[in-house]
Amino acid sequence: MTEPWVPGFITGSLALIAAIASGVITGLMAARRERRAHERASASPGSPTVQQVWERQDKQERALDASLVLLAQVVKQHDDPHELVLSKSAIKTLRETGFMPLELEDVLNENDPNNKE
Repeated sequence: MTEPWVPGFITGSLALIAAIASGVITGLMAARRERRAHERASASPGSPTVQQVWERQDKQERALDASLVLLAQVVKQHDDPHELVLSKSAIKTLRETGFMPLELEDVLNENDPNNKE
């Protein structure tokens, strides 16, 4: 016959092993979820840096300058019956900065003798 404490010891040991294994598995799963959450959070875009804000502001200022140059040229040539002569550098600046209005692009394409549409 077995000692009375042996079945309790075996049952208790198995329960302890199960609790430890359960804790380890739960901890590993939690760490994995946390790591994935961190990866998702760090992949989303954040606020722009000060450098990016300045670059965008410089780009907008250059586009505004070019627009004002073109506007001044149109105003000066308004009464002249000939075709408008616009600053190529101002047009290039507007195209490079991405601020070229589609309406102006259409007019430039219509009046461009090199455009063979």
